[in-house]
Amino acid sequence: MPIVSLSGAFSFPSSLYEYVSTTTRRAHVIHVHRHWKNKARTRRMGQSHLVAYYPLNGEFKAREIDNKQPAGVLGQVELTTGPHGETNGSYQFSGNPNSFIEFPNDGGLDTLHSITLMCWVQPGGRDGPLFNYKNSGAWGVHIWIVNGKFFNRITKYPNHAFFDAILTDQALPVGQWAHVAATYDHITGVNSLYVNGHLSKTEYIGTTERISTNDGQVRMGVKIGDSRYFNGKIAQMKVYDDALDEVDVKAAMNEDEKPVFLKGLVSATVHLQESG
Repeated sequence: MPIVSLSGAFSFPSSLYEYVSTTTRRAHVIHVHRHWKNKARTRRMGQSHLVAYYPLNGEFKAREIDNKQPAGVLGQVELTTGPHGETNGSYQFSGNPNSFIEFPNDGGLDTLHSITLMCWVQPGGRDGPLFNYKNSGAWGVHIWIVNGKFFNRITKYPNHAFFDAILTDQALPVGQWAHVAATYDHITGVNSLYVNGHLSKTEYIGTTERISTNDGQVRMGVKIGDSRYFNGKIAQMKVYDDALDEVDVKAAMNEDEKPVFLKGLVSATVHLQESG
C-alpha cells in the first residue's frame, strides 16, 4: 500500500478508498473468525439450536416431538415404512394437490438469520417441496426436489427477494432413502447442501441480516398454485436456527437410528405385550 509521510511524524495511505476497503476486509475476516469461534464454544457447552423436530411417524403424526410448535395438519398422506425399516416411520406423498402436510408458523419456526433444514426423503419420481416457508404466492426459504436433485433457495426478509439457488449435481436415486440437509450462514453468506451426511455442494450466495422464515404456514408436498406435487416419502424433519457443519449434520442424521440389538429388544417387547 502506498504511504505518504509527513516529516516522519506519522503516515497514512495515499488512497482513502484503499484504506477503507482493506480495513473493511480485515474487519470482516475478524468478524467471521469470531463468529465460528463462538459457534464452536456454544456447541462445546452443549447448547442446542434445534427449533423443531417432526418425526413424521405413527407415534407423533405431524406433531413436534416436544410440542414446541403447533401440530401440523395432515392432508391426504399415508403412514409407511421409515428410513431404517421402521413400521409407520414416514409419510407417503402421492403427488396430487391434496397430498401435503402443513405446519403452522406462529413465529416458532422463524429462524430469523441462519438456518439448517434436514430430513430423510425417498423420491418417487416427481419433483416438489420438502419444506416450503409460505404455502402460496411469493417464496420463503425452501428445500425441494427439482429435476430429481436436492434444491435449496434462501430468500430475504421482508420482500422475499431471491438469493441464487443451489442444488446437487446428481439426482437422488428414485425409490431409495437419502438424508438431505441444507444450511445457510448469514454471517459468512455460505449456502451448503449435504447428502447422507457428506458435503455435496457449497457456494457463497451473499449475506443478509434476516431471511424469510416468518410466514404463517409452511408446507410439505404441495405449494398452492404450483403444479409440482411431490411424490415419495419423507421422515424426521428438523429445523435449526444455525448453520450446522458436517460433523453436526452427521450426528443429527444418526441420532434417531436405534442399534440393531435395541430394535430387536423393542420388537420382542411388543410381541410379548401383544401375546400376554
